[in-house]
Amino acid sequence: MSHFPNSCVCAFQSYCALVRSVGLAVVNTFVLIPQGLKNHAVTMFEVGKMADESLDSFLLELEQISWNDGEGEAQRYFEHAKTLKRTILFLRNNPHLGSMTLDLLRCESLLNLDSVTLSRLLNKNYS
Repeated sequence: MSHFPNSCVCAFQSYCALVRSVGLAVVNTFVLIPQGLKNHAVTMFEVGKMADESLDSFLLELEQISWNDGEGEAQRYFEHAKTLKRTILFLRNNPHLGSMTLDLLRCESLLNLDSVTLSRLLNKNYS
């Protein structure tokens, strides 16, 4: 995998990884969001992963955003956050998909890995 789109889903059995592109600009643009959500953004940027166990807290923080306060590029990131929230809820609550563990993975972190390491990582954690 040499290229990921802006977002993709890799699902194997009961494990699912939602791969997202998270740039440093996102962390710096979120001036109007709660501190807890900033912490999640920094974790995604630094660690490259947000585990399933953190998603409930992440979704609660997304609920606190005032979606109408953004302008320009900030509004664009708010729209991305809304789409991410809807995607997480869809993957977690879709009866056709069954029960699964869902992790968010930072695309850029995966792209820094060679193909053998990337394959080993995805197979170990999501197969």
